[in-house]
Amino acid sequence: MIKQGAPINNYAPFPAVINIVNNANGLVNLTWESNDLDNDIVSYTVNLSIENPPSIYLENTTATSENNIPVTSSSTYYIVIETKDALGNITESKTSFVAN
Repeated sequence: MIKQGAPINNYAPFPAVINIVNNANGLVNLTWESNDLDNDIVSYTVNLSIENPPSIYLENTTATSENNIPVTSSSTYYIVIETKDALGNITESKTSFVAN
């Protein structure tokens, strides 16, 4: 006889909220924050560049910030944050900014 167990619910992470502090000295500070109903976020991949889509800047990191990122004044930068959970679900957050 096969007994059925409780179903396993799995939720994808919410897209990360991205915050950019655009310093006037050619540097930016970047923070991101995501939540997951399962509390099983395992990593983030940060894509950042003047190209769209942006290239990988940080891969499979557990950090939620990166400071003193060098940028070129008046250039448009594109950011994509990928949030990954333990079951491989990935969500993306996208934004762009013009460096001071």
